[in-house]
Amino acid sequence: MTISAKSEQLGDRVRRLRKALDWTQDQLATAAKVSKSFISEVESGASQPRGPVLVKIAAALQASIDYLMTGQEPAMQVAKPIEIPKELASFAKRRGVPYPHVEILIEFHNSIVGMRRDGPDVRPSEKEWEDLYDNVLPHIDKALSSDKE
Repeated sequence: MTISAKSEQLGDRVRRLRKALDWTQDQLATAAKVSKSFISEVESGASQPRGPVLVKIAAALQASIDYLMTGQEPAMQVAKPIEIPKELASFAKRRGVPYPHVEILIEFHNSIVGMRRDGPDVRPSEKEWEDLYDNVLPHIDKALSSDKE
């Protein structure tokens, strides 16, 4: 049975991308630092990953969050100046975070915020930026190293 692009859900895309990498659920779980049972729940549609967990799964699968959520890559956009929130700037300066990492961290955050449809828009604290960075750093490094190849 072939799944059409319109009926394909997030779990279907996770399964398809995992299989394209020739990975087991266990291998994806290890790469994304989540449990195998959670990957199984995502693929079956019983659970929806959110926030940093979604970022980890997307990075492990080498896919964008937009693609996992919608099945479509974002349209090309004209580059605009990046506004770095003062809390992120403060954290980045204190930890010596390289600018390319700051750019990717902002993209991750904006993707997560874009998925939220409830609640007010709250700016992350310096500690929240640091926690997000610590969670996605291995994936940032991996993404940047694969760009150089």
